[in-house]
Amino acid sequence: MAVGDLLSGDYQFELRSVLMGDGTNYEIGAEGWGGFGTPEIRARQSVLPLEHGAVADREYADARELRLPMIIKGTTVANLLSNWQSVMEAWQPSQSGDVQAALQIGGSKFLLYGRPRGISDADTTHYGRLRIFAEATFVATDPRLYALTASTDTANVASAGSSRTYPLTYPRAYTSNSQATSTVTNSGTVLTAPSFSISGACVGPKVTNAAGDVLDLPSFTLGAGETLKLDSRTHEVLLDDSAYASDGSTLMRSYVTDASEWLTVAAGAGDTYTYEVAGFTASSTLTVTWRDAYL
Repeated sequence: MAVGDLLSGDYQFELRSVLMGDGTNYEIGAEGWGGFGTPEIRARQSVLPLEHGAVADREYADARELRLPMIIKGTTVANLLSNWQSVMEAWQPSQSGDVQAALQIGGSKFLLYGRPRGISDADTTHYGRLRIFAEATFVATDPRLYALTASTDTANVASAGSSRTYPLTYPRAYTSNSQATSTVTNSGTVLTAPSFSISGACVGPKVTNAAGDVLDLPSFTLGAGETLKLDSRTHEVLLDDSAYASDGSTLMRSYVTDASEWLTVAAGAGDTYTYEVAGFTASSTLTVTWRDAYL
């Protein structure tokens, strides 16, 4: 089951296959969710000593801390304690990096990346009412809310085919292409970072956006049956989901040139990616996956 599949209505939150919020055994308290406004902004600015105001540099949104006051319910004390145990397990801190969570607001479903920070302020004095009151905290290390449904597009470089349609007209020319394009559109309100998946034996894969920014691995050779993944959000470079090349010791990240850029798509805009390879066997395919992003 994919993250977000359990969501069925507004003001619901899903984490590690546990659904919380309206219509569940884990209701959101009357005080409501916290942390859904604009995240804290990290800004560097210099005060103008002899002028009004200041000069500001680039600004970035900090991590988003979501606070969910919950009322855990049960039909019996045993059922209440079972539900309490389930929600405690769902919110235990991660030992292996960011986890995905999903929520629904205003009829739209969103995906979050971050770390559960556990359950706090638990009030267990209401067993007689079959209720436990507590607050859960989720730190979205990436403050953006991503559309739950991802979009994809592909670009394929291929050798000339061998199939023929009769009757043939001669002379016939069979050609190959070593580059192809893919188009993406971010309908969100903040830039989004796509991921790139490359399959099919090839040498020196390179992705270039319309502005000329390049994500380049000129010395890398992708073998038949292997898959290369490059994630502009996490800056991960994986070969068949491993951070190491097939020799088991070379970091895949080392194949990305220092001049490369992690490609992003601006809010409310589109971009075109040109996929090129220095050489390939039969065909090589680039799959671009992205999500509209919001703050």
